[in-house]
Amino acid sequence: MFSVYLVFLFGRRRRLTPSPIQLQTSVAFASSIMGTLALWVNTVGFRFQPSAAAYALPLTWLLLVGGWVFVQNLGLFFGEAPSR
Repeated sequence: MFSVYLVFLFGRRRRLTPSPIQLQTSVAFASSIMGTLALWVNTVGFRFQPSAAAYALPLTWLLLVGGWVFVQNLGLFFGEAPSR
């Protein structure tokens, strides 16, 4: 489901904000995509034995990025000016 969520999130972001994507947003999307790919590779077991560590690292990273985005949006919600 997270793979589908990323596709819809990117499309929704482009619809709501037609301005160019900021570097921090690009880094968040790229790291989320890499984390999702790592989870899929671990699930399939391509070229290595699936393990809990290979599952926990990208999942933890995805949770950290989600928390970071939440805190940024919380600042916007309370009226803080977005950083450029």
